[in-house]
Amino acid sequence: MSEFERYARAALRRARRLQRQVVARRRGPGHHEPVAAAEPAPKPTPSRSTPVQRPMLTRRRFTTTLPAPAGTPPLPPLAIEAPLDAYVPERLEKVGLAGYEPDTLAAWCTALEQRPQGLVYDIGANIGVFALTAGLLVRAGLTPRHELIAIEPTPDLVEVARALLGRNHLDAVVLACAFGRERTTATFHLSDKSDASSSLNEKFRPSTRKIEVAIERLDDEVAARGGIPTLLKIDTETTEPDVLEGGMATVERHRPWMICEVLPGRGAEERLQPMLDGLGYRTYRLDGGAAASEGPLAGDTEYTYLNWLLAPEAPDAAFWSRTAAWRDAWR
Repeated sequence: MSEFERYARAALRRARRLQRQVVARRRGPGHHEPVAAAEPAPKPTPSRSTPVQRPMLTRRRFTTTLPAPAGTPPLPPLAIEAPLDAYVPERLEKVGLAGYEPDTLAAWCTALEQRPQGLVYDIGANIGVFALTAGLLVRAGLTPRHELIAIEPTPDLVEVARALLGRNHLDAVVLACAFGRERTTATFHLSDKSDASSSLNEKFRPSTRKIEVAIERLDDEVAARGGIPTLLKIDTETTEPDVLEGGMATVERHRPWMICEVLPGRGAEERLQPMLDGLGYRTYRLDGGAAASEGPLAGDTEYTYLNWLLAPEAPDAAFWSRTAAWRDAWR
């Protein structure tokens, strides 16, 4: 390389250094060359322990099925929707329809099948388990086309019962009243324990709430409807004798079969037994036996078998056999 070329290259390097110094002075101290913007950090994904906000549940929704005996067409499922604090729906969700008072429900299904067509009353219905079951059997053609009536004085439960009948496309009516000895109004005591133990009897359960309800007589209701009662279920939390007193003419004339709750130590036996004896009725505890044993009314102090079949004549062997078949289908 010649002397001239070395001189030229040195001059070029000095010129470049000078240019960088000029640019730096113009930009001022603290200046940094721009850097590429960082990509936004991804949002952290919640771990399994991170709580997820969900809407608060206020209602209970489920379906339950009642298995039918061998050789019997299957029944459609029963769709239940009710408030979370309603006792009977909570019980149904745990044990299913087949586990809800199975000995009583089996006798109820058999009576619905074998009794002639007529009026069927679910008195003290709550959300209408027995009326709903009857509706399923009627719709499936397993029984005569009974006319189904549920009786319930608690407004919230009346609303639920009517909604369930509509949801399941079952034909029954729900009357918002109680049955008693005479037509009047009375104080209904809403139990602090559960909505399944409210009563017209102030002393039955502790209660801090009460409402006024209409009291109707079975005799008057049947006369107004113009039909023949064939089957009654009575569960009114110790006032069953009052219901029967208000329906004595009906029972004496039409001789319906009845399924009645008898609680121990509440005086129901002492009041019911003379009325039934006078009507010529026979009494059978529904205790799950092959054939319920006949005997005088006595409340079960173990609170296991509380319901009795009250019949104007002794049920035949076919009745008990069919009842056992229903019960066996649920085991």
